[in-house]
Amino acid sequence: MEHDPWSLRRRDVLRAGASATAVAALGATASATEAGATDATTLASSAAYAPRGQVDIDGAAEAVVTPDGETAFVAVGSGFVSVDVSDPANPTVVGEAAGLQSPDGENVREVLDVKYDDGQLLVPTAAQGGGPRGFYLYDVSDPANPTQVGDWFPTPESGIHNAALVDGVAYLTTGFNLEVDIVDVSGDAFERLATWEPSDWNEDWARPRNAPLHDLYVQDGVAYCAYWDAGVFVVDVSDPANPSFLSRVGEYTLEENQELTQSAYIEPGGNAHYVTVNEDASLMAEGGESWDLDASDDSGGPSGITLYDISDAANPERVGHVAPPVSRSNAYRGGTWTTSHNFDLRNGRLYASWYQGGVSVHDVSDPANPERVAWWASPTERAFWTARLAKPGEFFVASSYEVNGTTGGLLTFPDVAGEMAEKPSEVAWTREELEARAPATTTEPTTTTTTAPTTTEPTTAEPTTAMPEEAPTTTTEDASGSTPGFGVLAALAGLGVGASRLLRSRDDDA
Repeated sequence: MEHDPWSLRRRDVLRAGASATAVAALGATASATEAGATDATTLASSAAYAPRGQVDIDGAAEAVVTPDGETAFVAVGSGFVSVDVSDPANPTVVGEAAGLQSPDGENVREVLDVKYDDGQLLVPTAAQGGGPRGFYLYDVSDPANPTQVGDWFPTPESGIHNAALVDGVAYLTTGFNLEVDIVDVSGDAFERLATWEPSDWNEDWARPRNAPLHDLYVQDGVAYCAYWDAGVFVVDVSDPANPSFLSRVGEYTLEENQELTQSAYIEPGGNAHYVTVNEDASLMAEGGESWDLDASDDSGGPSGITLYDISDAANPERVGHVAPPVSRSNAYRGGTWTTSHNFDLRNGRLYASWYQGGVSVHDVSDPANPERVAWWASPTERAFWTARLAKPGEFFVASSYEVNGTTGGLLTFPDVAGEMAEKPSEVAWTREELEARAPATTTEPTTTTTTAPTTTEPTTAEPTTAMPEEAPTTTTEDASGSTPGFGVLAALAGLGVGASRLLRSRDDDA
């Protein structure tokens, strides 16, 4: 079984009944490029594992795929684009709803997430607090001609970093407001049904430290909610108007959580960032997102993905772990990012993204012994945001985010086992393997033709989460930055190691 160094510190704590204390800019290549196309089900022994096709998309973030595997929708900062992936060797942008505005004419910003269900697409805004806060709903049954459904729904107290859309109900994150915001979008007029937060279950969890609601996943009447250093809360939403607690898993007890320092926000453990389950919800995967604040110690670095047996939702049990790739520097600013990001869990396989660490496929049919069966990375060119299965045995899609000089886009990969012909020198799966490779030499970049953007918004290399000084005492956020504390992280990253040491000294005084 694969382990990252800090995975041994992880603890499964506090289950049910246990003690409460226990288009940013839109642009696409004029024509997609095919790279390493393969047979749909097998990879010839002479072929190298590589993308089947790719299309550059400025500002690309989250991607989702329709159940038939024919169309992907990609968040692009100011809205979304529709991508025809029916021919995975030639993904093509065919439609868009970008350059969106709120009813009062304010430009939409920070659309980092989109969610699809039954011909509709949820488009949440202000992922990091900037711009108008709320969401749109679109009919995307004709991907080339998306049309708005209902009215803009404002959420003035919170931007929406991530969301879910299931059976006519939208589930929204609210960051440090801690609430799952549940909205009925099945009719012409959208209606808030309920909110839920950990203190609704137990008031002792009213103010956990370092614990924004970062993401959530909803399936078969259960919501899996990633609360960063507070862990994953599993919530019964079979009646969306009356959500109720089922269980929690996390690395810290409540007492340990209350002792966490500011630096713990960006470094492991904890950092519950993304969560999903397999088809029958018997297996849950929880991924962390983390970096290194100070290279002079061994406390920081990327986080991996932990697997839980959740066949009994009230009693999750940790069963396995997938360690992240490694790089020579895990620093947020100036390093090579290899921490876990978003992923998919289908047909006994985990499809994972690791920013510049690439994309990988793991056989998790025996979750206690996950086995990596495919990997591709190009750290100087692509930093992956998500990986999503499109057609089993044929291909999956992965979106690339613009960070540290990489290019945004959507790539398709064969859903087969395989090895890259030439592994990158910047990242590897073990420290020993990395050190055995010579550092990369600089080469001239390849030329890619792109269409003129239809709308512009500066892209950013800021992280998709941020470190708080404290959870806010009010329900508002700082619109000048992002979710509370994002400015702190940006300033810290800009100042480098000196700032991180200052932060640690403050931690010591706390």
